Amino acid sequence: MTDRSQEFDPATAALALRLETIRQFGSGFRYVILSGVISWVMWLGYKSILALSGKTTEASILAVFGVNEWLSYSAIALLAAGNFGQARIRKWATARLQNRITELELVIDGGRSSSRLLPDGSTRPEDL
Repeated sequence: MTDRSQEFDPATAALALRLETIRQFGSGFRYVILSGVISWVMWLGYKSILALSGKTTEASILAVFGVNEWLSYSAIALLAAGNFGQARIRKWATARLQNRITELELVIDGGRSSSRLLPDGSTRPEDL
């Protein structure tokens, strides 16, 4: 005879429902914020174009970037370095946490098959 109290627990079900409701609210709230930010940026672009349209300007925007060419190259170099640094940090963190993730996967579902990714999260060369 099975113990039915382990099959359905009203308190656990209520907690799961409450957590799902909070998650859904957060997802919707994030969508509203993102839509608002995109709309605000588009409005700023519209107002900028409206302010500059039909007027003669002393200097072209392209001329400003042409004069400060070293500044634009420096910005490109900094962004590229930041991108490479972020990728290296992500791979380091993935490799550091891989053992814990593997243990948790075995605890949650012991019969689960592994994706056999490398410890840093990249695809094996023979899978490419």
